[in-house]
Amino acid sequence: GDSYTDFAVCVPVGFGIKKSFHSTAGLKLEAGFRFTNTDYLDDVSTKYFDPVTLEDYFGNSNLGPIAAQMSGTNTGETYEAMVFFSDGLPDPLPPSISGDPFQTSADIAAYGPNAYRVRYYKTLPGEKRGNPEYKDSYMFLTLSVYKKLTNTPKSMKIANSSSKRRIKASF
Repeated sequence: GDSYTDFAVCVPVGFGIKKSFHSTAGLKLEAGFRFTNTDYLDDVSTKYFDPVTLEDYFGNSNLGPIAAQMSGTNTGETYEAMVFFSDGLPDPLPPSISGDPFQTSADIAAYGPNAYRVRYYKTLPGEKRGNPEYKDSYMFLTLSVYKKLTNTPKSMKIANSSSKRRIKASF
């Protein structure tokens, strides 16, 4: 399919508070939130990619097996769900099911004869990965202590005068 662009726009929003303890030291708290116009900041969107296709894409290079391993599919992790098959177990079972569906007597008593406990793989190729309806964003919170190294007063010449006036600048 189409590749996504390497360029994204980010809209920053934030605030900060600064408290000086004396003229050379203080504490700062800053918070920021960044809105982006991309859903690929973390490279998670749409569906899981097929690792075999991804490995074949790189051909004979060493990147193919690494890319397939890092694609996030076929991790082996599963989750259990209660499923109802109205016409009995499908044959063959969908590839997303790990192992054989099973029933317990308590499940049959509570849910009926068509209720099965099924273990599904969490990350199969083509399954949903992320939510493409929402763009990525991120935030940060920074607490810092600062100490100025020098705090020497400055002086400047006053216009049309022979005297100098001392000013103290602080940034």
